[in-house]
Amino acid sequence: MTLGERCYRRLLGLYSSELRETASAEMIATYRSMARRATGPAGTVAMWLRISLDLLMTAPADRLEAWRRRRHSAPVTARGRLMETLRQDLSYASRLLRKSPVFTVVATLTVAIGVGATTTVFSVTNGLLFRQLPGVERPGELVTAHRASDGDRFGAFSWMNFMEYRAEGAELMDLAGVSSLPIGMGGDGLGDEHVKPVFAFTVTHNYFRVLGAEPMLGRFFTEAEAETVGETSVVVLGHDTWTERFGADPSVLGRTVRINRHQFTVIGVTREGFNGHSGAIVTGAYLPITSKEVFENGRRMTERGATWMETVGRLQPDVSLKQAQAGMTVINDRLVQEYPDLLEGQNVLLLRYGPIFAAAAGPIRIFMSLLFVVAAIVLMIGSINVAGMLLARATQRAREIGVRLALGAKRSRLVRQLLTESMVLFLAGGLGGLFLSYGAASVINRYQPPIPLPLALDVTPDLRVLLLALAMTVGTGFLFGLAPALQGTRRSLRSVIGDGAQPSPRSRLRSAFVVTQIAGSALLLVGAGLFSRGLQQAHLIDPGLNPENVHVVGISLSRQHFTDPEAAEFYRTLVDRTRAHPGVRSVGLIDNLPLSMGNQTTTFAIPGRVESDDEDHPTDFAVVSASYFETMEIVLVGGRPFDDSDRQGSPEVVVVNEELAERMWPGEDPIGRALMFGGAENGTRTTVIGVARDGSYRMLGEDQRFMVYRPQAQAQRLDMTMVTRIEPGVADIMARDMAGMVRQIESDLPLDWNAPMMEIMGISLLPSRIVSGVATAFGGVGLLLATLGLYGILSQMVTQRTREIGVRMALGAGRESVRRLFLGHGLRLTAIGLALGFATAFGVTRFLGFFLYGLSPTDPITFGAIALLLGATALTACYVPARRATRTEPMEALRHE
Repeated sequence: MTLGERCYRRLLGLYSSELRETASAEMIATYRSMARRATGPAGTVAMWLRISLDLLMTAPADRLEAWRRRRHSAPVTARGRLMETLRQDLSYASRLLRKSPVFTVVATLTVAIGVGATTTVFSVTNGLLFRQLPGVERPGELVTAHRASDGDRFGAFSWMNFMEYRAEGAELMDLAGVSSLPIGMGGDGLGDEHVKPVFAFTVTHNYFRVLGAEPMLGRFFTEAEAETVGETSVVVLGHDTWTERFGADPSVLGRTVRINRHQFTVIGVTREGFNGHSGAIVTGAYLPITSKEVFENGRRMTERGATWMETVGRLQPDVSLKQAQAGMTVINDRLVQEYPDLLEGQNVLLLRYGPIFAAAAGPIRIFMSLLFVVAAIVLMIGSINVAGMLLARATQRAREIGVRLALGAKRSRLVRQLLTESMVLFLAGGLGGLFLSYGAASVINRYQPPIPLPLALDVTPDLRVLLLALAMTVGTGFLFGLAPALQGTRRSLRSVIGDGAQPSPRSRLRSAFVVTQIAGSALLLVGAGLFSRGLQQAHLIDPGLNPENVHVVGISLSRQHFTDPEAAEFYRTLVDRTRAHPGVRSVGLIDNLPLSMGNQTTTFAIPGRVESDDEDHPTDFAVVSASYFETMEIVLVGGRPFDDSDRQGSPEVVVVNEELAERMWPGEDPIGRALMFGGAENGTRTTVIGVARDGSYRMLGEDQRFMVYRPQAQAQRLDMTMVTRIEPGVADIMARDMAGMVRQIESDLPLDWNAPMMEIMGISLLPSRIVSGVATAFGGVGLLLATLGLYGILSQMVTQRTREIGVRMALGAGRESVRRLFLGHGLRLTAIGLALGFATAFGVTRFLGFFLYGLSPTDPITFGAIALLLGATALTACYVPARRATRTEPMEALRHE
């Protein structure tokens, strides 16, 4: 029985007579259908509201009046008394809060900031990792299969292996194959100027069936169209592509478009919002899986060792993930026995489906967890600040509470009243936090990083986020409202009237609150300081090249099915035309742009070494043109760069970096040494002709690694990136001019990159910038709240100890000693908070090394600066109450109260 059906039975018990009197047979049938479909909280709540509203809307006036009379004439039950008491508490709390508008507004905003911060972070996490994607039916039945081997848990499959897994595992799941493919689309009246990068998926015929998708126009692929080599002439358009590029024209079916220099016929359009199984990037088109054979050279569907296919599958009814895993393992073991040379050590891993690729989900979880911890600290600091304000408010109402206790009021009744006031404040703050999170979500949804493909971000809070926000609000309201309520009702009227100079338990509790606030603020500010210093450190790191005034154009000719001679002619023409552009100093080519978070690796060996040293060493490598080093201003510390003599047919040569040269030939001249590029057994014998200065190759702050450069003329690549060093004055027009220049040479060619090098490098710094900005903003909020808390407790102390101050000064105490008394108390609290915060920071920051770019997690400059900042802020917060205390006149103080 579903949750909706259980709820419906409960409703039948509550509204049995009303349903018999007012509901028609059709309405009853509708309610039962809703109950069967309501499997979760959202559907159940919707059904409950629907039935209740229908009864109110359809019942005649006399029937409503009869219900009202029957309700009021019924005997008062325990539930009724509780509800009446709650109504009284809410009414009283609302009146009191309206009488203190400043207190109410400040407390509400404080809670709203904390709830808004945590809700926004969870909303982003929910949108990336947990939200059900539009058009995907019953995602709980979906799984993804991955090839696991050699420590890699998220490997792809070959086409031939996939076909065997799908056929033999059909009783376990319906398995579909998919692979991403950036394309360029043009033709059929679109005009060459409309050729832009489009993110596409190549899919098997059952892909849409597995996801439960339905076309909005036309149809999806047949098996022959999708999986027969040579039948790749049809395409299904994504809804966004159909809207933006074809004006939502319903007659688009049957039209022909050019995709990567091939003609395709449109046969269907997906529904709005559907982006396939991935929620990260807007999917513009879906092509048959066999398009890989046409568009990407070397993607042979007949090669069992060519791995390039990802999968998504739907479990068959009554098949569990564990059973499917066991069945796929049996199939995999048979394949390993049949093809041990290719598949030795390979396993198959099944995982529950998620909207983000499984390989990226782990890092995203870690990153979002870090942001959530930062936001939770802000919520804690804000809640503590409100708790301190409530405690101070309880102190001001001590006489009222004492009188009510003396007149016979139960302490539990007063605690409930004070707790109700706290809950009203926190719920109002939670509502404000939701508004803040909706505003933040709208900003995030519009964010587009500097990449050529649009993101499909939707982090708008949904029911799951709203329930979490409600739980956080109620939980923090109860937790941080209960302590002030209990402390505020502990003392009798006699103790209130005879209150002396000694600190009350409320003062000690407020002191503990302030210490916690300062500790939390210190932790946030240390994190913000480390991230900020880490970013500064990143900009100070010498990458081994000069990225300033370099424009980058990324080109992929393999997707356009260029031959090697065609590619060589294209790049030669493009480089010549770019060199002739006004303001261009030099032009170079590289197949793997440094500092773009990408890499390509191989192995090498040193021939002639003794057996213990004759081994393969891993290294990064890149294929570059002769002018690349000059363009990127990479200094050669020895030897020479590539030149026209390093061409096809001449002896193979390489340039290595300093790290490789010093490790392989310590104390020797590496120029002229031999190097087996690709490994000792099957590698190519090359000669080292130059040594380039060490640098950063994948990202800033990485450990130094080996690097080998090969000349483009000896290792032709279809996909290259052109780097152009320009004069500062032409930077603003380069993107436009380069797009036009490429279009003149090849009209259907989209650009992967067309941006300054500094902007591309900034992508790798984006996570650190986000964490730094969030931590700095929240740390500033925490510091402000801690300052206000410290000021509040000292002000309260001055008020509570007015008589003590008068006695001290009447007995000869000087103003300086009174000032030191209060300053000392405030600074002691600050010192304790700093000690706790720094101790926590020492334990936490060591896990943040990835974001610090070589900066020590215990950087003394950061810790010292934060200590000075918090110390100076605390001294300022303490000085005003301490100065007020010294202005107390002894006679006035002795007459106090």
